[in-house]
Amino acid sequence: MELENIHIVLIIVCLLVIGCIYYLYSFKPSTNEQIDIIDKPFKKDYFQYSLMVHLENDKLSEERIQKVKKIYKKYEIPIHLMKATHWKHDLKEIQTYPIEVKERRGAYGLAGSFYKCIKKAYDEEWPYLLFFEDDAVPILPKKKFHHRFNEVLSKLPENGDSIYFLSLGVWCNTHKNEPITWKKFNEIQTYVSGTHSVYFGKKSIQKILRDIQQYTLDKPIDEWLKKYDPWVWWGDLSENGMFRGLYEQLGMNCNNIQSLPGPINNS
Repeated sequence: MELENIHIVLIIVCLLVIGCIYYLYSFKPSTNEQIDIIDKPFKKDYFQYSLMVHLENDKLSEERIQKVKKIYKKYEIPIHLMKATHWKHDLKEIQTYPIEVKERRGAYGLAGSFYKCIKKAYDEEWPYLLFFEDDAVPILPKKKFHHRFNEVLSKLPENGDSIYFLSLGVWCNTHKNEPITWKKFNEIQTYVSGTHSVYFGKKSIQKILRDIQQYTLDKPIDEWLKKYDPWVWWGDLSENGMFRGLYEQLGMNCNNIQSLPGPINNS
């Protein structure tokens, strides 16, 4: 009788082991499934609600946008340009906006450009806004960028309703082996800056516009947006170590950021 019971127990254990093995192998993605994920088509439709601010009639800006257009053409990325405001030449226009930035003249002009983009997205009831400065270019090679872009925008925290920095300047103070993930801005321990690529969900567009109109935009926009504790894509590190995320800024590195000619540095 004891021997019979032992046989029954052994049979049950064997069946359990077989069941566990079957379960594990049944739910493990195959190599082909992983390849299918990587090879999904690049979702260009995301850029339907994108604006890239660009300063017209400025020699350096015109030279830069031509280089950026070539890169975007190679990557098959659509561009929708928005006329940027210059802190000096468009002063009368900016003075009609609820803006008061005193820290840098270039930041004053960029704040005016940002306000125009947010207001356009609000007035036209866009579901979101992809905001770019005109030197934002992909960090990764074309195929890897397409895969990463699809991945990032399909997994926005908080259902895509918040503010999401798709890239940031990290000033050569991070390591390439740091985990790639979404972080809240207030979790980041090192100094970061920049708004060259930001995704604004519809609810955040509404809140930002109300706040600007009620309280004014009184700081450079990257500093001003920190109060919302936005999400940050702590992504791939650029080769020069200056940027993390999906995009870097063309020609910018940790040594020339304060001296690179252009409107941001008060031209």
